[in-house]
Amino acid sequence: MKKLKMKSEIKTRKQLSLKTTQEYYERGCRHFHTGEFSAAEANYTKAIRMDNKFINARIQWGKLYAKTEKFDLAIDNFAEARHLVSVTQFRHGEGSLYKAKILCHIADAQLALGKFQEAIDTADKSAFLMEEYTREKDFAASWCVQGMAWLKLGNDKNASFCFIRAAAKCTYDSYYVNSLLERSRILRKSWKTKEALEDCNDILRHEPNHPEALVERSYCRYAETFQSSDADVEDLRRAVAIRPEYAEAWTNLAYCLSNLERLEEVGEAA
Repeated sequence: MKKLKMKSEIKTRKQLSLKTTQEYYERGCRHFHTGEFSAAEANYTKAIRMDNKFINARIQWGKLYAKTEKFDLAIDNFAEARHLVSVTQFRHGEGSLYKAKILCHIADAQLALGKFQEAIDTADKSAFLMEEYTREKDFAASWCVQGMAWLKLGNDKNASFCFIRAAAKCTYDSYYVNSLLERSRILRKSWKTKEALEDCNDILRHEPNHPEALVERSYCRYAETFQSSDADVEDLRRAVAIRPEYAEAWTNLAYCLSNLERLEEVGEAA
């Protein structure tokens, strides 16, 4: 009886260890989304070892390395995924969609590495594939990445153009928000304060507790009137309540309170 039980346990353990490629991939994704990156990497590795042509696992592996700031490794995996797409049969347009998204991931990693011109070129290819071949319109990422790269290179004009394209092509996601936020900053520097304020209000209609948009809106109001207001104080208090470590918000709050001669409150903010 004991031997039969032992054989049953061994068989059960073997069955548990016999995972399909898809199962390893899905388990890796679950670990990735809960922040268990070592476990995610182990599962993606097993999935790819079982099937080295598993495109989604390779892409996810790249996203994992990007998340853990190993950007060179991320680019290597995205490049391998792009190669696999090139040699794989897809339905019409599907391959281009894959390539566009992979190129955008590469551009994002290049941006993080400070390879700004490379990021612009790669993101431009991504946008071309997305728009010319798939006709996808709800895809702002490649334009947003290009805009950020141009911003790093000090070219506000090109950056603003890219952010406009990004905002026009997306209903609402993080790229849309970032594009509006950066465009607002560029507009404010150009003294186009009303347009800048509209971008901030647009973000805050979707996401009322966005701390950077709240701070930017206070900048825009001040740039328009050269006066601090109770509305600015309210926005800045909300920003620091949401993100207590936000030093810029605290500094601006102290400045606004001082301008409004609410001196008893300045000490707390400072």
